[in-house]
Amino acid sequence: MAQSERKYSMKSEIRQIFNDLDAWLNYCRFRMIKYDPADLYRSPEYKEWQERRKKRQQWQQRNGQANNYRNTRSQ
Repeated sequence: MAQSERKYSMKSEIRQIFNDLDAWLNYCRFRMIKYDPADLYRSPEYKEWQERRKKRQQWQQRNGQANNYRNTRSQ
């Protein structure tokens, strides 16, 4: 892997982490769950939320709806 490819890959990974943190913060805020950034990817609540989110996205794709907020917002 070339140095520039590695740099780009790392940036996209970091961007994904921050996007996940923002989404998790919003979920915790609306559900009144304790938010701790260190729990990202680890807590049982996060894993449960990811499963529900994944199922919702699959349902939306099957029914021809926009699959998430970010896609509709960027256009």
